[in-house]
Amino acid sequence: MTSTASSVAASRKHEEAVSQFIGGVSDADIRLLRVFCVVVACGGLSAATNELVADLSAVSRCIKDLEDKVGVRLCNRGRSGFSLTPHGAAVHTAAQELFCALNAFRENVNTLRADPVGELKLGVMDALLSDPQFRLPSALRRYRAKAPRVHINLTVCKPADIERQVMAAALDAGIVASAERLPGLDYLPLYQETSSLYCSAHHPLYHRCDQHIGAGEQPGLDLVVDPYTDSLPVLNSSAVFRRAAKADSLEAVALLVSSGDYVGFLPDHFASMLSGSVAYRPIRPDLFSYQQGIDLVWRSGPMNPFVQSLLAELRALGNTL
Repeated sequence: MTSTASSVAASRKHEEAVSQFIGGVSDADIRLLRVFCVVVACGGLSAATNELVADLSAVSRCIKDLEDKVGVRLCNRGRSGFSLTPHGAAVHTAAQELFCALNAFRENVNTLRADPVGELKLGVMDALLSDPQFRLPSALRRYRAKAPRVHINLTVCKPADIERQVMAAALDAGIVASAERLPGLDYLPLYQETSSLYCSAHHPLYHRCDQHIGAGEQPGLDLVVDPYTDSLPVLNSSAVFRRAAKADSLEAVALLVSSGDYVGFLPDHFASMLSGSVAYRPIRPDLFSYQQGIDLVWRSGPMNPFVQSLLAELRALGNTL
């Protein structure tokens, strides 16, 4: 058999395998596709284990089972890292379309009723509740009054995790700090949040007036780095800051700052709320304060009707820019 004939035969074999797979997609197949999409969203099998609450061998077995069903290799994994094959990219795109169609079907059927039934899955970054501009609680109250049988499933996590879960259809929408916008997601600015560099009463700078604190006078301030401020241009000044600690949330930043050994960036509204138990003060707001946009994010394409209804309530409350 010539190489051309062999290639044609392999192509036909692949097409037959795919046709057979598509001809009978079961619940088990959809589960395998969901695992595959989470692995792609996380960038690898190991990274997806926490998201899937499964060990590496179980995730690997799911990917192998899906490859056996489709009849082609979907991804490269191993020492060289994780990457999709061309067939894998095509299956991933098709799976995303399938899940969007399934979600749209379920939600459209539910909203045919005057009393909608379903689940609205939201992700929210931490430390927003103390901001008077944050109208989500009021919007949820208004929404629930109109749709009491819609179950709200709320998750608090990092903005990057929210975006990844929205992309993978694990969340319907989320509220995140503005950053580089990802393809496949739509964003709507809600409002601007002001943050400043804070220290506590135990820190040497606490009792000094701002006019007596020079920008370069305190070299190597021990800074708490967190997921929200790690990319700020001001942090590139090694003459001012020393990355001395790391926190995965703003509450963790506040805890470390309260020790008096560190400084850290906190939203002004959040620091004000905490000041009832711990004395905090901003350091040189003229130099170190900044504004961060807060956005609503959802998957591109037809908007989930539940998300659309919630967005209408946020707009009615004036919580969009």
